[in-house]
Amino acid sequence: MGTPPLVGADIKDGRRVIDAVRKAIPVRRAFWAYFVGPEEWRLVIVTSLVDSQGPIAAYDTLQRAIPAGTLPLRRVTVLGPSDSLVKRLASTPRSEGAVTITSSAGSTASGSVDSIYFYPKV
Repeated sequence: MGTPPLVGADIKDGRRVIDAVRKAIPVRRAFWAYFVGPEEWRLVIVTSLVDSQGPIAAYDTLQRAIPAGTLPLRRVTVLGPSDSLVKRLASTPRSEGAVTITSSAGSTASGSVDSIYFYPKV
C-alpha cells in the first residue's frame, strides 16, 4: 500500500515543537519518520540527553516543552546520537524533503522506519 503522505499541518506543528523543544534541550537533528509497526508518522527528536540521562528524562522535558495544541507526546520519539538510524542518517544532506529508506537502514530501537521527512538546518 505504501507510506501515506505527511500532511502540511504536521510539518507546521513539527516546526513549532522543534522551536519550543530547542529552548529546553539540545537538539542535534529533528525529522518526521514513518514507523511501520504503528503505521504513523512521528516527529523524531535527536538529543544527547537520551544518551546522558536516558529517554525518560528526555520525554519528561519534552512533555513540558511541547506547546499545547500541537502534537501529543505519543507522536514524538526521542533518540540519542548513538541510535543506529541516527548514525545511518548522519551523512544525509539536511535539505528539506522526503526520503525513502530501506527497512534494514531504518531499523531503530523504536521500531522500523521506511520514510523520513527532514527539516533543514535543525
